[in-house]
Amino acid sequence: MAAAYLPLWRVAASAAFIGVPLSVVSVVGLGHLVPQMAVAMVRAMVQLSILGGLVLAPLMRSSSPTLVFLYVAAMVAVAGQEAASKLAWQ
Repeated sequence: MAAAYLPLWRVAASAAFIGVPLSVVSVVGLGHLVPQMAVAMVRAMVQLSILGGLVLAPLMRSSSPTLVFLYVAAMVAVAGQEAASKLAWQ
């Protein structure tokens, strides 16, 4: 797999998606949330990069409707299980 070219302006745009919300939170007086938000944003970036680069890109390149359907079905099942586990039964 060849390395992808990533222009500097795209890196700057990505950094803005992290920097702007953190700055706004700091300005409005919620600075105590900045470390938690920064960790959450970096974690989301890593997870989406892995998902997109290692799972979805090869899956879509395969051009197999069956594989895509199985992937979507698995994600729906996982999402349903996760949502059901959050329900509070009284």
